[in-house]
Amino acid sequence: MRKPLETARRWLAQAEHSLGVCHLLYENMVWSEACFSAEQTAQVAFKASLYLKGRRFVNIHSVRQLAIECAIEDVEFQGFADYGSILDKYYLSTRYPDTLPEPAIPFESFTESEARQAHAFAKEIVELVRAKVTLEPAS
Repeated sequence: MRKPLETARRWLAQAEHSLGVCHLLYENMVWSEACFSAEQTAQVAFKASLYLKGRRFVNIHSVRQLAIECAIEDVEFQGFADYGSILDKYYLSTRYPDTLPEPAIPFESFTESEARQAHAFAKEIVELVRAKVTLEPAS
């Protein structure tokens, strides 16, 4: 059986790595991929929080829904569903041309402003989850 704290730490480590990748993409002006990376970072961070709370398997891919699930477990996550609504838009549209109206192409369709906001949201989520995992006593 998985240990919640150890599992959460692994997921948090991946979220922190993904946040670093997101930052690199942003710094290199790869806006669409930075937005997608921020969405993935948020997913993984929220899953770390749910694993910390003892969840065994989290098969949710909506950042908004993950934020809602986290808020059920911990009131400090209330309000993050709004971030999730924005980040969820980047799950498919940043990668697949058929998710955008023609002639749009994902890598040409996202802006610095969107990438900056997405990165900021992901960073705030990771920081909150990091604080939760760090404060959790080892069993």
